[in-house]
Amino acid sequence: MKVQSFLQLFEGALGESVFPAGSVKKVFKGIQKNPLNDKELIFKDALVDLRDYDGEWLLQSIRSNKQGAGGNAMAEITAEADKNKKLIRLIPDPFGEEAMEKDALVKFYKRYGFSMTDSGTMVRKPKEKLVLGNKMKVIDFE
Repeated sequence: MKVQSFLQLFEGALGESVFPAGSVKKVFKGIQKNPLNDKELIFKDALVDLRDYDGEWLLQSIRSNKQGAGGNAMAEITAEADKNKKLIRLIPDPFGEEAMEKDALVKFYKRYGFSMTDSGTMVRKPKEKLVLGNKMKVIDFE
């Protein structure tokens, strides 16, 4: 049985789309919408479906045929999430003919700070930078 996406769950419960058009796009200056699918943003060589809902970001999908493009997109997304103090949620559900295996997908998201919840979703809390004096390192913390 396929797990419904967050978008399907929220829209199904409310009976309408709950994501304001372009709300996430405003955060990512210079990022264009996919002309073939206006729900996707183009991050260099990756197509990303990222939605804003009730102050959190819901990552629907990342697609790319180029090695490393998904990781580059994730680095940019997580950096902006940290700057904007946004929690990111997702369901690690592989799709497509050349999709990563679920275990590899979970491992990929964990590299970017996501943790698995009891319900099978993954969550990443925004990180903040702590500067200890002018000659010390900057460290990230939750």
